[in-house]
Amino acid sequence: MALEAYEGEIRHLIEEDHFTHRQCADYLKNGAANINWGASEANIALFCVNNNIHRYDARKMSTPEICDVLESSVEDLGPSYGRKMLTGT
Repeated sequence: MALEAYEGEIRHLIEEDHFTHRQCADYLKNGAANINWGASEANIALFCVNNNIHRYDARKMSTPEICDVLESSVEDLGPSYGRKMLTGT
């Protein structure tokens, strides 16, 4: 695939500039790289999966960690602010 040569640039666009796959594909097609083949949104997404490139931090919090954070936040902010506001439910 032609994208291996642009791994550093793709990693920077996705991880640091928080581009979406579509924005990254458009940038590579029309921007400085000017790639005419292989820079579709689907190819960028597949390339990111294969090379462990994520737009946001890929580490996920476990349920107990989330509960600990919520509990301490509710204690700090008070019960009226509470669970519904912090969990979005």
